[in-house]
Amino acid sequence: MLDALLRKTQKVNALAIQPVDPRGVVLRSFGELLAPDGDRAAFRKLLSRRSNADNSDFERAQRLMINGLTRQELPFDVGADLLVSNVRVNVEGDDALGYRVQLRAAGDTQSFYVVKEDGSYKLLTVAPMVGPLALMALERIGANDLGGARRWLDWARLELRPANTEDPLEGPAFARAWTVGVETDLVRARLATALLLADCALGERALPLLAGVDPASLSATDRLSLDLALGKVYLELDRWPDLQAVAQRLVAAVPTSALAFRYRQWAGIQLKQWDTVEAASRERLAHLPDDSIAREMLVHRAEARGSFGEIPVIMQPLIDSGRATASDYNQYAWTSLLKQPVPEQAVEAARMAYDETQGRSVAINHTLACVYAASGKPREARDLLLKGMEQVGIAEPDDSAWYGFGLVAEAYGDAESARDYYAHVQRPRKGVIQASSVYALSQARLKALTSR
Repeated sequence: MLDALLRKTQKVNALAIQPVDPRGVVLRSFGELLAPDGDRAAFRKLLSRRSNADNSDFERAQRLMINGLTRQELPFDVGADLLVSNVRVNVEGDDALGYRVQLRAAGDTQSFYVVKEDGSYKLLTVAPMVGPLALMALERIGANDLGGARRWLDWARLELRPANTEDPLEGPAFARAWTVGVETDLVRARLATALLLADCALGERALPLLAGVDPASLSATDRLSLDLALGKVYLELDRWPDLQAVAQRLVAAVPTSALAFRYRQWAGIQLKQWDTVEAASRERLAHLPDDSIAREMLVHRAEARGSFGEIPVIMQPLIDSGRATASDYNQYAWTSLLKQPVPEQAVEAARMAYDETQGRSVAINHTLACVYAASGKPREARDLLLKGMEQVGIAEPDDSAWYGFGLVAEAYGDAESARDYYAHVQRPRKGVIQASSVYALSQARLKALTSR
């Protein structure tokens, strides 16, 4: 297959492609992102003012597509030439409402969304980031344009699929309430837009719409979708009493739901209802001895209280039972980083998780890298961190990688570089900062290095 692709491949100057139509602006973005001087200013000029994505989002999508096309260890510029020479481009939409541009190559498809602003075509977003699509639908709702809202909602629905899990409450609330091509009205479109905004972590925009819905006017299915969306919004906005109230309704509707249980206990942790959380989690474990969600809540409870020594005690019975999953091994290994030095048993748990997932999980690979570094294996850690960056298609470290490289630098005795790497980890803009987050862990290492 690669030979056939290479025969059709030509050296392509993507910077020569003019962004005079939706196809052109998408292909031109490749050239700007791959420019050897690394200047991203020209790329940012291609972005819509409505976009909440940045160059790293588009670069990741493009790198993944190039990797998917070649499946070979080729220089990146060769992969880019392969893509631009062999890609098939499908464009649908119009200037009035916007465009969906799909790039297809070697069985892989990547969707980009384009709008026309001030006479120029601009990149709105790249799938699966559909938050800007929700905002476009909201804009059309505000203009009482049902047809325009439906187009953006239909495109978003093609990107968001229902979850394939045993828990009926998992997955996008929007996907439960919107079907592509079905006739509807503006009221229904407004509800769907609110659900989509909630799914996209745009809670401040979603909440006024959700609060304006009368639950009594909805079917039982839609009331459940409304509560799911409210749960996501309250979680995002740290509204713990409200989350607890919604979680109680969700538990009443689906008593077996792990999501509903997690919401209720997480709210309890933030409200410092320690005894209630422990009792509920222990009761769940009494009925489901291998339940990872109940143990996860007990771990979060201990973490929130600063009782890090309790965490191995909570996890150890499951680890010793031989029934632990890759996720359980990973949690055991990751939380070991809260207290250093990292024990060898945590390293072994990380290896078990890695072996069970055959190195395909980015999160598990990262955990193994970090515990390797924290246990005196910096070379192996560095190799895994670089592999993880390649897996997610990034050329520069993200927060998780910066933390890992900080541990590697510490293992080599390079405290100055370690401090620099840890300082690159950005504080989350919203949400609870857990002690086991890469930000909190990085801050803890910075404090430890400063006190030496």
